[in-house]
Order: sequence, then structure tokens, then C-alpha cells
Amino acid sequence: MTHMQFRAEFEAGRSLEFVPASVEPLGLPELWRTLKEEIPTYDMKFVARNAYVDGAMQAGTATINAKMNFHEVPSPFALVQGGWLPMPLVIPQQFLVDKNVVAHLRTLNSGIPSEKLKSFKWWMKFFEEGSATFNPLPFAWEGGLRKTPSFAEFVTAFQEGTTEIREAIPKCTIATFGQSEYRAAYQMILDFESRTTKESRFLMSVSPMLFERVNRKNQEKILNAIIFEAKACDIAPMSIVVVAALSCLYDDVHGNIFSIGRKLLKPKPAYDSRAAFNALADLRHIEIAAAGQIYFGKQGFALSTCDIALASLWCALSPTGTFSAEHEIEFTFNLSQELFPRLNHNEIQQLHDRLAN
Repeated sequence: MTHMQFRAEFEAGRSLEFVPASVEPLGLPELWRTLKEEIPTYDMKFVARNAYVDGAMQAGTATINAKMNFHEVPSPFALVQGGWLPMPLVIPQQFLVDKNVVAHLRTLNSGIPSEKLKSFKWWMKFFEEGSATFNPLPFAWEGGLRKTPSFAEFVTAFQEGTTEIREAIPKCTIATFGQSEYRAAYQMILDFESRTTKESRFLMSVSPMLFERVNRKNQEKILNAIIFEAKACDIAPMSIVVVAALSCLYDDVHGNIFSIGRKLLKPKPAYDSRAAFNALADLRHIEIAAAGQIYFGKQGFALSTCDIALASLWCALSPTGTFSAEHEIEFTFNLSQELFPRLNHNEIQQLHDRLAN
């Protein structure tokens, strides 16, 4: 598999050429700048082996810091351990793709001009030579029906995703499944079903409380109600779905700061099971991506998405996981201020203690 090669030329004819062995992930500030700047500049850090300086190989490992901007704003975002990267900078180039990535590929394949997909199309060109592996599993898990798919619907969606990827990027490698792999992947959906039902009830209960920004004087009342509903639905208060709801509660009082929870959950007065399914599908993608990093480490697949709310939640939570003594995956994540803009550090710690206990 080929990797991106960089070459920089400096004054007095000096040059640096290298193939990165690893790239330090970017974080939330860099992600949110894609909303504000047409072409943001990024401070990148690369680790390279045997770099060439002025045409001569320098044996060993080197850390290279560079300011970079691209011809187009990054899209999609590849979610990696510790943050995100533009897709071509991910090592290895192995990607799980979600519903919105496949939808964008379908639009490109249709041949219909779209100014909105200009950036997406530019970044996809990096894979025209077949340097990456793609897997449409998140797309198939979510489907397009806004409900849990049947096994047949799941298989059909996976094949549809495969078709769109292959048409858009003919030389790439695409994960292929036989019946046993389809059954194993679908079983993961069934394993989540009980929890999904509980979380769906929870979101339908709390959404009417959160569809408008909450006045400070009502915060404690709504917090108590959210925790009550979580326990009533048999959901741990310290869980991602509850944290996402609390991100709506504690968003910026003036609405000037990107609200991760609000953009992801999209609360409204009449919140039905289909709206809950869409939101929970995103949360499940985060869990699957984090689990994959536990199983496969740096050789795992990065989740690729065009959804900046999903990418923001990933970066804000910075989820990690370990295997328990029973060989089950246990997740830990951060409660960062980007999730709760109206809370200070001490208030976030108090919230953490409240949820944990």
C-alpha cells in the first residue's frame, strides 16, 4: 500500500522529502475552524523514517513540524485515536464509511454538479490510484429506513454501499463479506437492540425539555429530570447518550458556540423513534470505532464521516477502552468544556461526580 509523500523546498535550494510513518491527530479547535475559514492553516506534526534532506537520506527517525493548508477544506473527517485527520493522512489508509459519505459518493456518481461537494470530490481524488481500503459497514448498520434493518435489508445496504464506493473509486480495495461475516456483523446490531430501545425512550422523554436553550435558573431542575429519566430507562447516567443530552442543557447561553449535543441529537418537541434512531446510530458508530481501536490498535479502521457534529463528539469525548477481566470492552471518555460551554472546570467536575455516583 502506498502512502502520501511530502516534499518541501526552501530558500537557497534546500529541500526535505519524506513519507510519514505517523501523523499527530488534530483536535476540536482545528475541526471547528473548518466552519469559519475557507482554507484553514494547520500546525501538523509528522514522524518520518529515513527522510531525505537536500537529496541525501538521513537514517533514523525524525519529527517534522509544518504549517499546512490545502486546496480545499477537509471533508470527510477521519476519526482516529486522539482526534481526527484528513483522510489521506491516516496511516494505514483503512476506512469505515458512514451514511453521509456514501450519500456524497452517490451524488458524485450521479454526475449531477454540486458546489457543496467540491471539497469532498477534491479529497476523494487522493484515492484514485487505489491506495486505500473502504468498508461500508456503518452505512449498512444504519441503513436508510430510520429503524433497525432486517438481516436482508442490512445485506442489501452493505452491497449498495459497496457499489457506490466501487463506482466512485474503482481501484480501491473494498471489504467483502460472505454469509458468516454478514451474520456476525448483523449480530452486533441485535446485541445493541435492548440498549437501543432504552436509549430511544430516554431521548424521546428528554427532547421536549431541550429543544430550546434552557434558562440558567431552570438548569438544576432539568438536570434532575434528565438523570431521573436515564435511571427510569435503566441507563447509566455516565453514558454517552446522557452526556449528549447534557451537552444540549449546558450549551452556550447565547448560541454563539457550536453545540455538539444539539447538532447531534437535534431535539424537538415531537421527537419520535425515527429521530432517536438516527441520533443513536451516530453514537453507536463512536462506540464501534473506539472498540476497533482496542481490537486492532493502529492497524484498525478509522471512521470517516462528513458529519461535523459526530466528529466533534468524538474529539470532545476522546473515547478509549480496555478489556475487562471478563473480556468485555469497557469505555472511558472525557467531559470536556467544549461539551458544556456554560460550565467552568469546577462545575464540570461536579457534574462528573454527580453522574458517576
